[in-house]
Amino acid sequence: MTATTGGTEMTGTAGTAAASRSSMAALPGPAVARLRLSDFRCYATLDLDLVADPARPVVLTGPNGAGKTNVLEALSFLSPGRGLRRARLVEPARHGGAGGWSVAARLVAADGPVDLGTGIDTAAAAAQARAKGPAGALDADADADADTDGGGDGGDGGADEGERSGADGSRLRRRCRIDGTEASGPAAFDERLCLVWLTPAMDGLFTDAAGVRRRFLDRLVGQVAPGHARALGAYETAQRERQTLLAERGYLGADPGWLRALEGRMAEHGVAVAAARLDAVRRLAATVEAGPETAFPKARLALAGTIEAALAAGAEPAAAADAFRARLKAARAEDARTGRTGCGPQRSDLLVDHAPKAMPARLCSTGEQKALLVGLVLAQARLTAERRGQAPLVLLDEIAAHLDGARRAALFDALRRLGGQVWATGTDRALFAALDGTAQFFEVAEGHILAAG
Repeated sequence: MTATTGGTEMTGTAGTAAASRSSMAALPGPAVARLRLSDFRCYATLDLDLVADPARPVVLTGPNGAGKTNVLEALSFLSPGRGLRRARLVEPARHGGAGGWSVAARLVAADGPVDLGTGIDTAAAAAQARAKGPAGALDADADADADTDGGGDGGDGGADEGERSGADGSRLRRRCRIDGTEASGPAAFDERLCLVWLTPAMDGLFTDAAGVRRRFLDRLVGQVAPGHARALGAYETAQRERQTLLAERGYLGADPGWLRALEGRMAEHGVAVAAARLDAVRRLAATVEAGPETAFPKARLALAGTIEAALAAGAEPAAAADAFRARLKAARAEDARTGRTGCGPQRSDLLVDHAPKAMPARLCSTGEQKALLVGLVLAQARLTAERRGQAPLVLLDEIAAHLDGARRAALFDALRRLGGQVWATGTDRALFAALDGTAQFFEVAEGHILAAG
């Protein structure tokens, strides 16, 4: 491992371990045998039966606006977080419907079938609508996002997925069931199913704000490091409470004991978050390095952040926590003045270079960025398969249309070797001609899906 400008580059010895792991094939991942939707986006009802075989990709084709992405989003809710659109819980409810929505899927895995279900019920959705008033305005506290410093990275990394529904502080939560039994929350799905996705909204990964890359990274970390979401949620809660205390009382008027306690929690959980991110980036970099040369260029990865740099240099977690706690104490006046926490893992960034060109990804052409992104997501899928022992379910939204023929062929080959069920969308079936004879094709039009043969 070597230090680079702005971050800690991830290379070297970890590649040997990844190469060894890559020779051990993961088990085929779970495959969806049946998908049922109720009042979800444009679907009043949907009951879709499939061949539950990871070697049989599912391809949805149809015009823009037909409802293809809605199906992928429904599947993405069978995992922790806010889905591939990062929607608020009430947003997927069908316009003109009763206000609730549900997604249910039967999976077939190596250890047998399992039924997963999630959604919000009509009564809960109606209560939230009443609490927000006729205008339906979003609660400002619940809509805080990554770079506003009201909290963390906007809901995908933290453990608490509830949304504030009104002045009474109540929260709307989605209900989750496994084999008909109520589950504690979406995190329980993670034991049965892992999802990786690539959507057009991710095209700005290398050029958008750092919070976008943190969300991408934290989703990966959560897949390979149990407990990361809880640590991130605990850090974000303590950070918000400290910032509120400074804003309301000022750094001189705030209770010093209360500040010390909050900063202690931030230090403990912040170092845990940074350490998990650092380990995940090391593993992802090793997976990239050990992977085959393909039409998708390899990325060189680095993690920029004060705590991460200290840990990478060999600091013990306790020492890193002490140093972070001291920085927070010294920054109280400045944080009260600016209304934001100036240091900590909420300021870290994932830095990506185009390795063959030794060029920052943000400076590459649009085509090069797309190829880098596909390669990075494929590496994420391989790492997830290696760590969990089974391939993830992969969701690809309108990806084939943005790749030339050679890269489409390389993508389909990489997915075949991965061994997980793939769901892909596109407007033109001809883009998926290479999958004729193996894929399950469906035509989507105005919220209806028909088998296309």
